[in-house]
Amino acid sequence: MGMNYMEIAIIALLIASISFQFFSLRIQARMLRESIAALDYSLAEALKTTIENLPDALRNQLMPEIEPINPIQQIIAQMLQQKMNPTIEATVIPSRSIDGKFESDTSS
Repeated sequence: MGMNYMEIAIIALLIASISFQFFSLRIQARMLRESIAALDYSLAEALKTTIENLPDALRNQLMPEIEPINPIQQIIAQMLQQKMNPTIEATVIPSRSIDGKFESDTSS
């Protein structure tokens, strides 16, 4: 015996329902991917802004204002720097001739 029209209608509705659910699931998956990408971008921006502003917030809360350098301390620091990096003075030694004697510079 063959299938009657009621069975064919039920099978057709089941196929239509499965197709609709499949396409609906694809649309929801695409929306979920886009939402995750937007959330990822927003989270990255929030972290970047937080990290950029964090040093200012910490400096204002944890560290008091720094006093200006005392002029005497500044002078002492300059003297120490000069002693650590002294200027090197060099004298020019006249050139020697082939027999080992110094030659006088007559070009001046």
